[in-house]
Amino acid sequence: MVEYEKLKKSDNGMPTWDSFIPIVLEVIPHKESWSGISLKRAAVADILHLPENLKIIKYKDTDYETALENRAGFALSLLTNAGLVSRPERGQYISNSYGRKKFEELGDRLDYKMVKTEPLYIKYEKEKQERTQKSITSAPFFAEEAIFTPEEQMTEIERKYNSDIAAELLSKIRESDPTFFEGLVVNLLVKMGYQGKNGEAIVTKRSGDGGIDGIINQDPLGTSTVYIQAKRYKEGNNVQVG
Repeated sequence: MVEYEKLKKSDNGMPTWDSFIPIVLEVIPHKESWSGISLKRAAVADILHLPENLKIIKYKDTDYETALENRAGFALSLLTNAGLVSRPERGQYISNSYGRKKFEELGDRLDYKMVKTEPLYIKYEKEKQERTQKSITSAPFFAEEAIFTPEEQMTEIERKYNSDIAAELLSKIRESDPTFFEGLVVNLLVKMGYQGKNGEAIVTKRSGDGGIDGIINQDPLGTSTVYIQAKRYKEGNNVQVG
């Protein structure tokens, strides 16, 4: 069992996201199949001697997972992209023989530098870079003969970085637990101003909700109400209007 004392940590004692790589591989064979959120929670719970104050830390405005669960989620995404964890369907994860073999060989020594040399991860990175490059070459401003100022070069570096982050976030959203996705949609609408000054927003329970995933009362009396149905489709299969 990987112990907290042996983990790589940030200055406040929080384990770094990549320290969860061996932990996820250690935990996942304990069940035949996991949802993303249950696997992240198990990975965090199985860290021995974890300080209580770290367990409750959350990122600002996030009610659905702790900072530790979020970091475990990034490790899970990395392992999935590298083929060390299998995802038979969206939001479901299972152990595979290759991941088990890697963990048996390397244990808690398995880190990000090792995982990123895996052939499937290299393929994933190449495809991501190709998507980014297509978006660059399709823009007239970035013609091959253009001469960039330092400011323009910095702008392009920032744009590429944001593109990579956007692709990674989209991948994580597609893989997330349905409850997390519904909460994300409700939170987004609240941030867009649909809740009103003194309104209330809730995510409905999974059973008996009549197909309604969230409700926003735009005023304290509930006289103006928005009912939300969150739909998440696979890449290339767009949600139809109607």
